[in-house]
Amino acid sequence: MVPLAAGSRSGVWAWDGSRRQFANDLANPQLIAVSAASNQG
Repeated sequence: MVPLAAGSRSGVWAWDGSRRQFANDLANPQLIAVSAASNQG
């Protein structure tokens, strides 16, 4: 599990729409709510 910001810096922004859905996957959540400081990854 990585911060969303770290995923973005690692190239997730370049994934196609179907792969990028990990941020909104409610059936198999891969993101958890954290403070802004924790998301600095």
